[in-house]
Amino acid sequence: MFKRARYFRWVILLVTLIVEGAAFWFGGPQSGLDSTLTQSIILKLNHPMSWTWVGWASLSMAWLWAELAFSFYSDGRRTRALLRHNSHEKLVYDTGVHWLVLLRDIHLNQLSDGEKTRLEETIFPKGVKRSFAWHAIWQPVVLAALTLLYFVGWAAWSIRSVPESAQSWSSALQSIIQPMVEGPFSLIAGPLEQFVVALPQWLETYYATTRGNALLTLGVIIGAWFLLRLAARVTHKIPAIPVLFRYGARLAVLAGIFSVLATHWFDWLSPAYSLIPHHGLMAVGFLPLTLASAFYFPHILFWSSWRYAIVRDTETFEATLITLGGVFNSLQQRINLQRIVDTDIQQWWWQRVFDIGDVELKQMGGSEPERIRHIFGPHRMLDEIRNAIRASKKHSDQRSEFDDAEMK
Repeated sequence: MFKRARYFRWVILLVTLIVEGAAFWFGGPQSGLDSTLTQSIILKLNHPMSWTWVGWASLSMAWLWAELAFSFYSDGRRTRALLRHNSHEKLVYDTGVHWLVLLRDIHLNQLSDGEKTRLEETIFPKGVKRSFAWHAIWQPVVLAALTLLYFVGWAAWSIRSVPESAQSWSSALQSIIQPMVEGPFSLIAGPLEQFVVALPQWLETYYATTRGNALLTLGVIIGAWFLLRLAARVTHKIPAIPVLFRYGARLAVLAGIFSVLATHWFDWLSPAYSLIPHHGLMAVGFLPLTLASAFYFPHILFWSSWRYAIVRDTETFEATLITLGGVFNSLQQRINLQRIVDTDIQQWWWQRVFDIGDVELKQMGGSEPERIRHIFGPHRMLDEIRNAIRASKKHSDQRSEFDDAEMK
């Protein structure tokens, strides 16, 4: 198991390094045709744009690996893939293991590949030092967060020059559009030229209004965002119209971000950012994510592979609790919920805060209770189990113990 996980890390590290190498080579300054390979490499090493491209490529790859690790098994994908072979079964509810288990596995550098006993170990092991994986993941993530915060401040500082920059952009675009006004593209070029001419004035007016009355501007934007989201829900059955409202809501979010960053609250950033000659070079703070992604991808993948699903037979209405887990060594366990006579939840006070707990299912016949540990949303899970049992017994004209409990 660990050997395969180690292969994961080497593959991820190799692919990330290849992408970053391509970003370094093609993103920086281009050398002349008569330059040697050594001269080209020295040129790129000495230019900050090369390192800027590498840094942002590292952040992009780290985000991509995280998305891939979550996408394989989240949102019931694994359970639905299993049910494709059983057309008469329908997914009722699906949940996973709590994220505290992921932090524990990173702390211990262990992967639960189809081993339920390992998965159910205590959340906070005592007397165990943090593993190398813990430091290899969290130290680069903290550095990347600080680097991202730096660029947020840089964006806030840059927005103060947007009206002037927009004027220069407008002049450059007008020189391109003007020759097309009297040609075959006049129907498009005419309105486009008017928009390009008016855009700097709109931005300058909006910028001045935001700095003059930030709270009122933000209030109007929040109100517009709420109305656009509401309109998208109301018109969800009309083709294409909800998409326009959703994009309008996203533009409102961007306008809100612009408004906040343009206020006087961020004026203190000007002295600090004015002294730095090349801000893009700070993207090297994302480079350690190359190592972090190689470690967190297998941990997220193995952790997200554990799913707990309630499935109902569409013909007999019998409900089944399915446990799925593992990547290479897969575990599949089924519990017939018609045999459940009692349920229980065990939660400590801190577990209520994080919505984590253990669900215990007692079966008829006095057999050993089935315990599901460290589940996310135990109360919701238990409610769905009881509803499934009630629906099944109602379909077969039987009363369930949970109906009697509700009547009392």
